[in-house]
Amino acid sequence: MIQFVLILLAATLGITNGLHVEESVTLKGYVCHSNRVHQPCELCPTGFFCSDKETIQPCGGNNVYCPLGSIAPTNVTEGYYSIGEEIDKRYTQQICEAGFYCVEGGKKTCPSGHYCPTTGLSSPIECGASNLYCLEGATEPTQISTGYYSVGGTNTTRNGQIVAPKGYYASDGVVLPCHSGHYGDREGLANDECSGICESGWYCPASSTSPRQVACGQEDRHCPAGSSSPMSVQVGYYTSTEEDPCRPGTYREEPATNEDIDISPISTQQIDGKCTLCPEGTYKYISGDDLSLCIECGTQAMSTPSRTTCECHQSATDKTLFTLQYNVVESTCYRLSESDDLVPPDDFHLPNTQLTAIKEYPCEKGHYCQDGIRYKCPSGRYGDRDLESEECTGVCPEGHYCGEATIIPTECGASHLYCPQGTSTPIYVNKGYYTDEDEPNDMKTSQHI
Repeated sequence: MIQFVLILLAATLGITNGLHVEESVTLKGYVCHSNRVHQPCELCPTGFFCSDKETIQPCGGNNVYCPLGSIAPTNVTEGYYSIGEEIDKRYTQQICEAGFYCVEGGKKTCPSGHYCPTTGLSSPIECGASNLYCLEGATEPTQISTGYYSVGGTNTTRNGQIVAPKGYYASDGVVLPCHSGHYGDREGLANDECSGICESGWYCPASSTSPRQVACGQEDRHCPAGSSSPMSVQVGYYTSTEEDPCRPGTYREEPATNEDIDISPISTQQIDGKCTLCPEGTYKYISGDDLSLCIECGTQAMSTPSRTTCECHQSATDKTLFTLQYNVVESTCYRLSESDDLVPPDDFHLPNTQLTAIKEYPCEKGHYCQDGIRYKCPSGRYGDRDLESEECTGVCPEGHYCGEATIIPTECGASHLYCPQGTSTPIYVNKGYYTDEDEPNDMKTSQHI
């Protein structure tokens, strides 16, 4: 035993002084060189291990390290990483820094969608809720900016943020469409009110970008402020009248001439021309009666059935690649970019027209209302009730006459006048004829030869 200790001490100090290292003695953690006279044995170098005096081996992989004098590799502590110039010659370990995590002796950058807040981590931590995101190497989650939403990964491993686009708002890192009846005309909105409510006369589906997103529609619809869809006009109500200027897409024809010659001049009416569609190849986006308001579509487009706009000529193949939109103000076609709304808003219409009605009105006496339009009771009929939806109350009774919009039939007037049933104005008794003496003088119904 004493001999072994002397031999080991001599090997350590490199002093033999005549001591002979016996072959039967195994030196661990040392390596001995037979060709050296002085210091034939030395500590096993860093990055290697020496299981006996003649064997020196590289330490191994990342998961182990070998300091000076190692007789076997040492496992890297959890949360640490090994250090060395070569992967198989690691010689020490170091605790993992914040922003990293360490597994089996290797140091890894904390991945996006995760964070590594402290030293000594062996696994990253998920970023958390959708209102947080984590970039690569993060030591703590980043709060989502106001008006932004988180993206990437899963709901708990978000790795970036994007501003909420028009028509949307962001809340707690989640992007949501502006509610129907509301609109969002700018990016970065942060509450469900978005930019405000839809303008009266228009309606706003979800994710609208304009207060005038969609014009309300025909006369049988109306849209109060904040409408999410058009409201149907009730039976017996109206939004426009036949006297109003012709709706977009139509113009007024020349009025017909009243050629009746056997009626008295007590009551005569001007017969207005009817509104009719603008000619093929034209459109009209405003209200008005004149034919000159119907504008040529141009060579790039053709008129739509409603004549309120034009449709750009485009092949089926082109439609799969891009969209052409017609500009009714400029009378030209233009190409929608990816950033444009797929359906541009109807903001070119004027407010409170037949297409942008804001409320409905009850049909008054002397009129009837159908499909949201108020009409005068026609000549020869009368209407003594409100909310009429048919052609007024009934036919004008004999002995009376009923002009347009009559509420109460008017007595015929004198013995030289007579009024059959359905008369619009009194008729003169012909020369050589007489009226029935049994009838009141102001309510004659016929003439006799």
